[in-house]
Amino acid sequence: MVWIANGSQAANLTTTVLSGTQLTAVVPAALLATPVKVQVFIQKWYFADDTPFATSNSLTFTVTTAASTSTAAGSIAVGRSSHSATLLANGMVLVAGGANSSGTLKTAELYDPANAAFTPTGDLALPRQGHSATLLPNGKVLIAGGEDDIGPTATAELYDPGSGVFTSVGAMTSVRSSHTATLLANGTVLLAGGADNSGSLNSAEVFDPGSNAFAPISNMTTARRNHTATLLTNGKVLLAGGWSSDSPLDSAELFNPATNGFVPTGSMITRHALHCSVLLPDGRLLVIGGRKGLFSTSVIEVFDPASESFAIAGSLTQARHSHTATLLPNGKVLVTGGAYSFSGADAPELTVLASSELYLPGSPGTEAASTLISPRVGHTATLLNDGRVLVVGGSDSNGTLASAVILGISQ
Repeated sequence: MVWIANGSQAANLTTTVLSGTQLTAVVPAALLATPVKVQVFIQKWYFADDTPFATSNSLTFTVTTAASTSTAAGSIAVGRSSHSATLLANGMVLVAGGANSSGTLKTAELYDPANAAFTPTGDLALPRQGHSATLLPNGKVLIAGGEDDIGPTATAELYDPGSGVFTSVGAMTSVRSSHTATLLANGTVLLAGGADNSGSLNSAEVFDPGSNAFAPISNMTTARRNHTATLLTNGKVLLAGGWSSDSPLDSAELFNPATNGFVPTGSMITRHALHCSVLLPDGRLLVIGGRKGLFSTSVIEVFDPASESFAIAGSLTQARHSHTATLLPNGKVLVTGGAYSFSGADAPELTVLASSELYLPGSPGTEAASTLISPRVGHTATLLNDGRVLVVGGSDSNGTLASAVILGISQ
């Protein structure tokens, strides 16, 4: 790749082939240090006579000062993926469970933003990955379901930040993994869907912190796993997309706490599974990326609770699934990492992503944010009280990661 800055050739950058239609090249930080007008194009060379024999069309753009920063945030005790990360009332982050090459984990640790370090805390009562973690009004964290080295589990436990101890509570009414857990306005927790050993579930239940017990409620209208469930400003919960059997869904439904029942609502424009949902300050909800089948999608949709309908709201620069999406104090949404499934020579092919992007609701597309130090999928992203985002663990193409990254976004 030929990099021309302000009209002068600044560098020739070696490219790496990702697929039949994609190349990547690393631009040295020195070339991005000051705002410049840049032109780039690709050349093929015969190195024998040092002459290019093919040149692509060129792209011109302006490099501006960085809108975000990415810095290492120390290391967790062990590499972990499919874990949970929960911001506690004291501003610390509880990182619990997950899995690595040694199996499912029961260890947990705390990240303290004040000293930018991880320290061990009590172990989970049982190892688990793909579980849910919900901060309760009393400051404790409900850890529910997931799976161990044998399969999905119905067990649950509570973490007490005061003692640093996990304590088992009554089991769920169904085993479930890859489900959702949503704190309702009355302080109870809705646990919905997920999967058991037979496939996707349509069952749901409610956890009462007063009795530390689970109780079954009406079934969902559709069995789904790897979906999203978001508490809306009207007190209802929107459950969107996910997988039912082996097919991603475009359906959505609403849970009404007043009736403990589910009703269908408008369908999404496209299918989404392993996607993200973000509630906006105006009460609308974004559905971002995911899998629409074998391949990833870049589609962003918005749900309007007033009309109970979805509409296209923009597009990611990079199609991705199993990513994270975090609403920032400046109103933008930070999308990080994940995986890109695409049609290639060995279709479908998959690339783990290091890229991040910022989406401003109402805009047609996104802007680039800082690249993660390592590509990662199965990671967590937690908004800290100071507005920064803590990204922990996950996996790349070589295995699980023990690294953590702090992303800072300019306001």
